[in-house]
Amino acid sequence: MTIRWPDGEFVVHDELTKQLARPPTEFSVEFSAPESVTSGDEARMTLTVENTGSVAGTFVGALNRVGPNVAYIPVIGISLDIEAGESETWTHSYTPSPHSSTDDLTATFHLNWRDGRQSKTIDIELL
Repeated sequence: MTIRWPDGEFVVHDELTKQLARPPTEFSVEFSAPESVTSGDEARMTLTVENTGSVAGTFVGALNRVGPNVAYIPVIGISLDIEAGESETWTHSYTPSPHSSTDDLTATFHLNWRDGRQSKTIDIELL
């Protein structure tokens, strides 16, 4: 296949065509977080992603947070290159500062990726 435009062209070789035509790989996702944390202490979230497909792939996700004192905030983007049949573990730490200006002392983390979404809520206990 050749892609042409007024000032040139690009030959798309068979190998590139195969790479572009293959479906994305599949992932199994486990996301965990503690049920509670004392303000000022660290809460560690763990993400384990297994590539259950037959080809290598890149897991791409986003971690967002709701509360306390924020309606919604992006936390971090996640990109993990994983070979077929392999798994990778990723961690994120969250340390809530003391809050006394809100009645809702929870932080809900939403993990979003191409095939799904998981949420974990952490109760924040004041010192």
